[in-house]
Amino acid sequence: MIADLATVAGAGVSWKVKHYDDRSDILESAGDKGWQKRFTIWSHVGSPAKPFADFFMTMLNAAGQDDLLDETRLLLETILENDGLDFSTEQAAEHLVTRLATDRPAQSCSR
Repeated sequence: MIADLATVAGAGVSWKVKHYDDRSDILESAGDKGWQKRFTIWSHVGSPAKPFADFFMTMLNAAGQDDLLDETRLLLETILENDGLDFSTEQAAEHLVTRLATDRPAQSCSR
């Protein structure tokens, strides 16, 4: 069952996410071929896929900002290695959210 559908146009590429009960699929526009699934983010106990997929869509939209992408990648790796947030990663996440809100390019998103 599709719970939500969002489309983002960024860097000349259109992306959309389809949320299901057990996963979220990230699809890329393939022109005449329609939409092709590029990534699947699976839900786990206590960790639904939807927030990660929505975050990933935001990062796709920030394409071209390599330092922002690197900071995000490092933060996600640390969170996964630590099995969640600790004080340090929570502060880093707050900093990243602030950057996303102020540094990212204008986006086009429809739900």
